[in-house]
Amino acid sequence: VYKRQAVGLSQLNNAEIKCFSAIGFPTIGGEVAAFSVPSESVRIPTLFISGENDNFSNPELVKDSIQFAIEPLIVKVPNETHFFDNNWNELCDNIVEFHKKVFEL
Repeated sequence: VYKRQAVGLSQLNNAEIKCFSAIGFPTIGGEVAAFSVPSESVRIPTLFISGENDNFSNPELVKDSIQFAIEPLIVKVPNETHFFDNNWNELCDNIVEFHKKVFEL
């Protein structure tokens, strides 16, 4: 489990954070670091985006491992891997649209 994964998850209930976006969030080994999972329900809009063929990221596993008060948005970019070598536009479009909705832009 990556340390960055733990740091990101540990901040999900930080009152200063308005939303959380994770691109290719690592779930290697099929687990989410239990010590980093918030103890209470996450109450901010959350986006998990990965490539359809990403061997390092399974957003459904993250969704099932954490309690969310607001259903997280999970996007799988078609024909893409962990590194998004082929379709940067769709990746960026999804991220921009998520933030537009969160911040009502």
